[in-house]
Formats: sequence, C-alpha cells, structure tokens
Amino acid sequence: MQAFDWYRRGLVLMLPAIWLAAIGLGLGACTQASAPQPTSGPVNLRPICLLTDYGISDPYLPQLKGAILTVNPNVNLVDLTHSVTPFQTREGSFLLNLAAQEFPAGTIFVVVVDPGVGTSRLPILLKTEAGKFYFGPNNGIFTRLIQREGFAGAWRLQNTKYFREQTLSATFHGRDIFGPCAAHLAAGVSPEQFGPSVPRSALLSDGTRMPSATGQSITAEVLHVDHYGNVITNIPRDFSPSLQDGVLLRVVAGTASQTMHHTKMVRTYDDLMQGHIGALYGSNGLLEICVNRGSAAEVLKVKVGDPIVVRP
Repeated sequence: MQAFDWYRRGLVLMLPAIWLAAIGLGLGACTQASAPQPTSGPVNLRPICLLTDYGISDPYLPQLKGAILTVNPNVNLVDLTHSVTPFQTREGSFLLNLAAQEFPAGTIFVVVVDPGVGTSRLPILLKTEAGKFYFGPNNGIFTRLIQREGFAGAWRLQNTKYFREQTLSATFHGRDIFGPCAAHLAAGVSPEQFGPSVPRSALLSDGTRMPSATGQSITAEVLHVDHYGNVITNIPRDFSPSLQDGVLLRVVAGTASQTMHHTKMVRTYDDLMQGHIGALYGSNGLLEICVNRGSAAEVLKVKVGDPIVVRP
C-alpha cells in the first residue's frame, strides 16, 4: 500500500512535464508542417539569346551580359554567335533566321549588328507570330526572320525607365538599351510599356538580292563563309533544275580574282577527293561551294557580300 502511494505521488508530479512535452511536440509538428519548402532552382530561367558582331576579344560581350544580369539575374543567357562579319547586316539576318528557328515560343533574342548605332535608326522590339521576341536595330536585320515567322507587332524602345541606369552611350546600345530592355521583358514588363508601336511598313529590309539567271549563268551573292570555309550563296535548292548531283559546274567568284574554277555537284563533302572543290546543297537548303577538308573561301578568295557566278 505504501509502495502504491509513492507511485501515485510520483505520477502526479510527472504529469505537468508530460503535458508540456506533448504540447511542445504538437507545436513543433505544426511549425514544421507550415514552414515553406525551399525551391529546387531559380524562379525564372527564361532564355535570352545573343547574336552580335562583337567578337570575343573585347569587353563588349561581357558588358552586354552584365547589363542584362544586373536587371534580371534569373535568366538563362544563350550565345548564338558573336562572329558575324562586322557591319554585315545581311549576314546577320541570315544567321539569325537559321538559329532562331530551333528555339521555342517565348524565347527572347538580343541582336546587335548595328553599324548605324546612335543615328536616327530606331531601336525596336519585334514580336513574331511564332511568339518570339527580338530586340535590335531597325536596319533590316529582321528581314528573313519576318518572312519565315511572320509579324505580330513591333515597338520603339523609348521609355528610358527600362534602359541602363548610367549615362546612355551613343555607341553602345546593346549594353545600354537592348540588353536591359530584354531583361525587363523577361521579368514581366509588357511590350507596350517600352514605347509606341511601329507598323510593319516602317521596318527596313536588309537589301538581300535574289539570284538571277541569264541563259545558263546564275549570278548570286556570298551570304556567309562558315567556320570550315564553305562559301554559302543565296541560291535556294529549287532555283534551277540544272543544279543536280553529278552536274559539272564553272564557278567565278569575288572581285579580286576572276579565275574560273571547274567543279561538280555532289551530295556530301566526302563525295569529293580530299582537297578538291565542289558544290552541294547544305543543311539550310542553299547552294554552297566547298572543298573536302579544306577552305573554299581561300581557294575562291571571296568574302561575305561578294558576287559569285555559277554556270553548268
């Protein structure tokens, strides 16, 4: 009986501690259940794609990227190319059109091949029917793009609220206007907030000349020389039925040399003997002059914008 009395007294003394512990556990469970869970990554990784003629040896490209990230650090910067031949808007238009078609709706592009920077040419935002957004100068750089993706709207970049905060430079609109505005768009600013709309009729053309045929001769233009030295022309696959595999061709290119080169149409680069010149339709559907494991540009002595004549 006495032992039971001691047990009862101890139990009574322990009850407050048991109650407090239970209450503490309950509160802890509630706190843990209501605590916000950490996110698995950045809230916004919307891509901003960059295409310029800046090259990579100067500070211009990192300055552009820094201006974008200062406004919106939660974007995914994608380098398309920074090796557009300086000032060649037609080449920039060609490369932009090819690269942009692989990206999904909602992608933002900053395009800077801008020999007229600081002049009366307009800085604009273009939206295409494909749901993509392009920042750049109104100098024809968007010509091929609009032909393929359509025109959904354009706006003049006029609201300085969305420009780089420091003094605006007359020679660096990529860093001071296009980049920051792209970052603001990615953060949720609507196109209409940047400035007044621009009609399609006000957008300039890149002046690309179509190939022309006189008899059997086709006069064309060098659009691009790629990393391998392939000379890409503006002759599309369906331009002439005479340009088929196995056909022998005579090619005269450039202005410095009028040397005639004898080639043949092939399907792949390796259909040519190593070091031999030929012609084929590349992956973009345009006729290109190539040298198997060599540079056609060096053989032909041509550069972007040069004329080229092809004759079966």
